[in-house]
This record gives sequence, structure tokens and C-alpha cells, in this order.
Amino acid sequence: METFIGKGIGKYFEDEIFSAKNELKISTPAVALDFCRKIINMAENGVKIKVITSNSGAADSEPANELAQSFIKEGKKNLDYKIVSMKECALIHAKIFVIDGTCAIVGSANFSENSFRNFAEYMLIFRKSENIKQINNDFEKLWNSFNYSEIETPGIKKDFRNKIKNIRRKI
Repeated sequence: METFIGKGIGKYFEDEIFSAKNELKISTPAVALDFCRKIINMAENGVKIKVITSNSGAADSEPANELAQSFIKEGKKNLDYKIVSMKECALIHAKIFVIDGTCAIVGSANFSENSFRNFAEYMLIFRKSENIKQINNDFEKLWNSFNYSEIETPGIKKDFRNKIKNIRRKI
């Protein structure tokens, strides 16, 4: 097992995540739009991807969730993207990455630029098959515990958020 702690730790495992050849599993409360684009590209190139996330993550997550859902609605293959409603679970907070069944990464970092580059985070990388198998099984338990959810009224939510921002600016 390897451990990494501190700011900018994404450099230690980002390449590992994005070099998956067959399968990538991700559990995170927040998905950055740039990272979502990368995993969609991976899916288009044949990598099977499963993401479980919340509709209550960072503001950057909303466009990523919308992009992933539109990709799936277009009938594209290899991306299974489960957005869990806040009504079912306040937040999917587990951060798990399983890469090709050969590496598992767990820790505090979200799947976002801020977590990978700017925040002090703690991550553990597992390469022993028994650890990877356990983490993969835990991911599947989490996956099977929740239902799929559509993004809840994104247009209305965005409009409401913008109105609140405008009111705050005037105060």
C-alpha cells in the first residue's frame, strides 16, 4: 500500500486513473466537468466506466452530471453513471477509484481539479489483489444500495441560484 498526503497529490494517481484500459469505477460526491469529459472519452474508446455520485456535490458537478446523462441518453455505450438523489441519500461521500481490477485508490479527494491540485488530501493506493477485491466488492455494495436519479430540474435550480446571487450582490 502506498499513501499520499498533502496538497497537489493528484499528480500521484491521476495518470493511473485515466490510463484504465478495460474498466474504471468511481465513487465521489463531486465530478469536475473536465474529468467528466475525460471519462466520456475513455468510454468512447471502449473502457467500461461506472460512476456513482450525488446531485448535491460541488457546483462544478452539475454540468458534469448533465453531460454524462446526455451522453447516455444519446445511446452511447460503456458509461454507467448513477446520480443518487438527495432524497435517497444526502451525499455519496465515499471516494473510491478501482482501475482495471489491478489498482484501488481510496481517501479524501473528490474527483475534481481542486481536490487533485489545490486541497490538502489523503489517499491510499492498493495494489494487492485481496485489497483490490475487497474495495471492489465494497464499491459494488454501495452501487447496489441506491437507485438512479435524474438531475432534479436543473434549469429551474440554475435560475433560482442566479436570482439568489443577484440578490446577494445588491445587499
